[in-house]
Amino acid sequence: MPQTRYAGSQTKTGGKYVGYVLSRRSLKKKINLAHQLTKGLVKVFFKGQAEAIDTLKKKYDSILPSNAFITLAGKSVAISVKVSKIDPLSKSFFEQKEKVEQALQYLMTLEELVSEHGNI
Repeated sequence: MPQTRYAGSQTKTGGKYVGYVLSRRSLKKKINLAHQLTKGLVKVFFKGQAEAIDTLKKKYDSILPSNAFITLAGKSVAISVKVSKIDPLSKSFFEQKEKVEQALQYLMTLEELVSEHGNI
């Protein structure tokens, strides 16, 4: 079972978003998966790798899903995939089950890619 950390954070506009971060044994220590529920994003973070963004782009650009993109995230690099937004405060899990399943599928895809191809 993955180690899971729940996280809440501020967006640049001051609004709240809700999400969770997964630490998987299949991934190196400084690589985390995240699902930002209300932003509609799933991400894999390469913590502290901002200086290596060009190397990571060269390594991953040709193998990522077509709806994925690589960006800087502070001192880290993130591979992100847009998914349907989930509103955990106004709708039940069962009303949003398909959206959750879609996000989990993309998280598994990102985990497989990074597990297979690793860090830099």
